[in-house]
Amino acid sequence: MRLKKSSWIFWIIVLSIVMLSRLRGQSPTTISSVRIGTDPAGLQFYVDGQMYKGPVTLLWPKG
Repeated sequence: MRLKKSSWIFWIIVLSIVMLSRLRGQSPTTISSVRIGTDPAGLQFYVDGQMYKGPVTLLWPKG
């Protein structure tokens, strides 16, 4: 199974958050997920400067 570019970016971000919290000697950061899409479907939108053309679930650290 091949991962899309957005999937690679997603996993790089998640792993970075986990690794940084461990390097600091703290418990892992609580992560919140948000599903974003458009109505009607298929419209492009931007989140944090990244363009998306379909529904996406994004993760952010709590706070």
